[in-house]
Amino acid sequence: MANRFQIGEFWLSIPRNSGYWCVTWFDRKTRQTRRRSLRTKDFDRAKELLAEHHIKHRTLKKASPDSVSLGEILGRYYEGHAAHLKSSDAAKNAIKRILTHSPGITVAEFNHETQERFISHLREEGLTNGTITRYMVVIRAALNYAYKRDQLDRVPFVMTAGQGGKRERILTLEEAAALWNAVDREHVGMYLMLAFTTLARPEAILELEWSQVDMRNRIINLNQEGREQTNKYRPTVPICNTLARYLVPSESPRVIGRELKSIKRQFRTIAQRAGLSGVTPYTLRHTMASELRARKVHAWELAGFMGHRIAGITETYAKYDPGYLADASRAIDAYFDELTPLLRSSCVAFTLRSREVEPVKPLKIVVGHVGFEPTTPSPPETGKPHKD
Repeated sequence: MANRFQIGEFWLSIPRNSGYWCVTWFDRKTRQTRRRSLRTKDFDRAKELLAEHHIKHRTLKKASPDSVSLGEILGRYYEGHAAHLKSSDAAKNAIKRILTHSPGITVAEFNHETQERFISHLREEGLTNGTITRYMVVIRAALNYAYKRDQLDRVPFVMTAGQGGKRERILTLEEAAALWNAVDREHVGMYLMLAFTTLARPEAILELEWSQVDMRNRIINLNQEGREQTNKYRPTVPICNTLARYLVPSESPRVIGRELKSIKRQFRTIAQRAGLSGVTPYTLRHTMASELRARKVHAWELAGFMGHRIAGITETYAKYDPGYLADASRAIDAYFDELTPLLRSSCVAFTLRSREVEPVKPLKIVVGHVGFEPTTPSPPETGKPHKD
């Protein structure tokens, strides 16, 4: 076909005895011409589908950045890599943001000026520098993914949003009460209780199983057995008196009562019901960290509670000390002493509670069978916290 419509290595054709357009190409491996039906008889529609097929399946070999769209590179990265990660939703959101802001741009056009406009746009939407930087890291990863696979011969430098930015959202006592009063499901109430009393990250709470809860020694190991620790370190934390009242094992292996991959949708619902804006699951972690510092909990103890590992402290040794993070536990109980009077009598927090709290066991009962009595480690002078 002398005047066939062709884009790159693909062209349109209509087989004999068929009225449907097909995308056609030469398969170098089998050395045969192959085709796939586009299921349309309309030529203009066939051209559109051919363009889509070309973008998705064409061979990229050290292509120039000005000849490839950023959307194609981001799409290839998502399908080939990011879609299989736990953070796939975050990657998808970042890709959607940039394509909405700068549709149709080439890789070369994603220059310093374009990036600055994109970052400024996200700041105007109220996003923090940390969130914006995570979006930019996704774009950087996609470009590097293409470069390492020789799809591009070079890639532009991708900037970040820098430090600082919008201040972290901290709940007042009244706002925390409003959030609690908006809860109408037990598993969401259990999530809130664990978030407020362990300061754990959302993923650790959702994955927490009863096998990680040691009521005898009044501790919770937030890291499952066999799971390798990452920069987002999951510590062992004490069970304060408030939390102890709620830890009644159920048939579900998960402490919150059911298996969930995310709490974002349920959390967004109760936040809207409570009339709160700018609130996320991480807000609870930041709120309680602020509360503990305001209640004079030592920075070293707070770091241990939040999983910010500090050089020189062996957690396995420290966690069996009866004073292990005791000030933090007492501060959490004191916070709930002030919060509880603000809760409605019908609040899920009251319906969940059914355990009488036993006093903390003395050291000889906790570690007596081991044959040694550990001393309370001194806070180190310096240390490098892990990522939040």
